[in-house]
Order: sequence, then structure tokens, then C-alpha cells
Amino acid sequence: MSTYERLRDERCSLYKRAFPDANWDAAREECASLPTVADRVAYITDNFPGLIRIACLNAADPIQAHVERARKAFTQIIRHPDNAGKTGADLGLTGVPPIMLSDPLDRYAVNSSIFTLGEAGEIARSTPKVHGGATVHVLMFFLPSRDGDPSAMHGDILVIPDDERDELYINSTSISYQGPMFHKERTAMMENLGVTELDRATSDATLDRLLLADDISVWGGDGITVFLKKEHAFLSSVELLSQVRNPALEKLANGAPCMPLFDLRMSCSVKVTKEEHMALRRLKTLGDLSVSRGHVLMAGRGTPENSCFFGCFYDLSSVKQGFYPPEKVYATHGEQLIHDLIDRADGVYLAKEADRRLRITDYIEDRDEYFQVAPKQAGHETIKKFFESPSLFNLYQGGSKVSWANRYTTYADPLPEDVLRFFALATDIFATHVEELAASLP
Repeated sequence: MSTYERLRDERCSLYKRAFPDANWDAAREECASLPTVADRVAYITDNFPGLIRIACLNAADPIQAHVERARKAFTQIIRHPDNAGKTGADLGLTGVPPIMLSDPLDRYAVNSSIFTLGEAGEIARSTPKVHGGATVHVLMFFLPSRDGDPSAMHGDILVIPDDERDELYINSTSISYQGPMFHKERTAMMENLGVTELDRATSDATLDRLLLADDISVWGGDGITVFLKKEHAFLSSVELLSQVRNPALEKLANGAPCMPLFDLRMSCSVKVTKEEHMALRRLKTLGDLSVSRGHVLMAGRGTPENSCFFGCFYDLSSVKQGFYPPEKVYATHGEQLIHDLIDRADGVYLAKEADRRLRITDYIEDRDEYFQVAPKQAGHETIKKFFESPSLFNLYQGGSKVSWANRYTTYADPLPEDVLRFFALATDIFATHVEELAASLP
């Protein structure tokens, strides 16, 4: 199947893509007839690999009730003292969807084979030294098509401190592509990092078998994060991805040749207090310790878990008091989430010229020259135009002139009754399975 054919097929709902020939009622009856929880888990794993990660993204009440049960049980497992010396990979937890975790610290902790849960707990309890508050800029990059219209979006978080003694940094978020894409870039990046695999953790644990049975042949760039200092390059993960096409990657310096895949077109700024700034630094430290948390959270192209912007907003809403309920992040359409951010932002910045190739350096060093403070309505109109872009529509045949990702693979989409019945049963079985594991801890 060509890349074009694959992307066209991805216009259908996620569960249809994964299991196009499923007879959901028959599967539900067969699964429910099995005598033990272990038998039912094996049935789901063997016949519907990756289904739990798809099912738990739906907002239906019975499913979310079971997700809440699993979330409580996972908290007991992650924070049990006997597991302090183990990694998420050791426990088979690397594929646990973030919606099943109680907070972002747990999310960072389990999705790595690099550091232990105990180390993550120490970081969570730490007090990073910061001298003041900061302004968080959620940067929005557009990928222009051949027609000049945006055909994709990427988001990163840029934190600019109020006190110059604090460090400026970017938290580069997940940008993921199917395995065959950007092979040379991926190889060069991994060589530069000195790694042979990007957190493709393996484990014999049942949870790992259940959650990671599907083929996650993708690569996330959010572990490739650059701390920003005056003598270093200001590079986001998208810029790094294109940067590796030349030897300049070996010495990341300002002015190094770079052809960004995405253009920085817009930003929303949110002011945070000293305490909130400190909390962001904790998340930053956890993110730096994980080689790549992004791709192990894959639930399919276009879903919230595979969205750089959802990751940015989840981190921000987790630390910003009264900003946005973190548990609502994954329950919201991506387009609506960006509109919500615009409404809550302290400032909106738009590029002055639509055809200028802008990078993060331009935003940091020459913002007044290249960007303008815009009314929130202008931000809303920019995002609306993005999701109605003819290029975005034309890239995928058929369907409606709205974002393929939002329309076809969102958390909030209602399920047909037969699918809902099976998903409710599967998440109930999964929650029971995790509860039994938690109950077996000494």
C-alpha cells in the first residue's frame, strides 16, 4: 500500500482501521463466555491487539467508569514501594495510555525503560531552583503544502522566564511518522544520540502483552529536546528532523543551515507563577530522562495520544491552577482545544507575513519584527482556516472539508451500539485485570 493509500484509508474511524472485519456482538458473547479474567484478557490480546488503547479513548460513560477503576489500580502499582527500583518497562507499563494515569508525573514515569519509578518519584517531590515565574508560549507550526495552504500542524512549548537567571527552554513534543518515513533522518538522529532504539521497551509482563501487541512502528521526536542557552541553537524537534540532513547536526549552533519542515505561524502565551514554573521544570526533567516517550503512546495517527498539541496542553493544564481540567484534555476535539487555549491565553501572536519561513529563533530574538500581537478573534480565524484548508482536504480523498484527524479519530466520537457493548466489556475486563494485579502486591 502506498503512503497516499494508507493516509486515505486513515479517514475512517480508528477502530474500523484496526479491525475492519470484526463481528462485535459475536466477539462479545464469545469473550464473556470464557471462565476467567486471564482467559478473557488472552482473548482480547490475541484477537484484538491494541484494542484497549483504542477503546479507552471514547467518552462513553460505561467505558470511562472502567478507565477510572484502572487509573486507581495503576496508581497503586506505580507508587508501591516494592516497585521503586523498577522501570515502567520492567512492569510492562510502557504502553499504558495517558488517560489511564492519574497525573502527568505517572505518565512520564511509566513510559520509559531508562529510569526507575523511584527516581521519577524523587523528581516529582523535588523543588527545582527557579527564581521567578515565566511565560509559556505554545508555538504552532504549519506545514505548507504545494498549494501554499497548511496541510499539517505541530506544537511545541517555549518557556521564557521572568528572571534572567532562569533558563529558557523548549519542551519539544511528539512528532511521529510511520516507520518507513524519514528513515535517513531517524538513523542520523539516533546515531547522534548514541542509541540503537528509541525506547522500544520489551517485557514479558501481561500488561505489556495486552497494551503493546499491535505494531508500533513509529518514532517520536519529543525525547530529542534542546535546552536553550545563548550559545546554543534554538531548535524544535521539527527543525531537528530536517537539520539531520546535513553535518551541522553535530554542532548545534545558531546560524547552522536548516530547512524547517514547518513554519512558525502562531503562538499563544500563558503566564505562570514561580510554583507553576517549578512544576513545569519537574515535567521537563522527567521528559529529558526518557529517550522517547512519544511513540510508545501511539494509538493511531491523528488520535489525541499521537498529538503534539494535546501533549503541550496536558502539561500546561496540569501545572496551571484553574486553567483547564487536565482530565478534560483528552476528552476534547483537537480543534476545540486550540480554540479553548486562545480564549484562556494572555496573548496571541501571529506571523506578520504568511510567506516568510519563520523559526523559533525569530520568535525569541526578533518577535516584534516578525510577529504581531493579535486579537483573539484573529487567532480563532487562523485556526478555523487551518482546519478548513483546501490542501488538508485535498491530501485525503473524499469526506468533509474539515480536519481528517478531528473528524475521524477523536475521543468524543459516539460509537455504534455493538462496538460500544464490546468496548465496555473489554475495558471492564482490563480494569478487573489491573485491579487484581494491584491487589496481589505485598
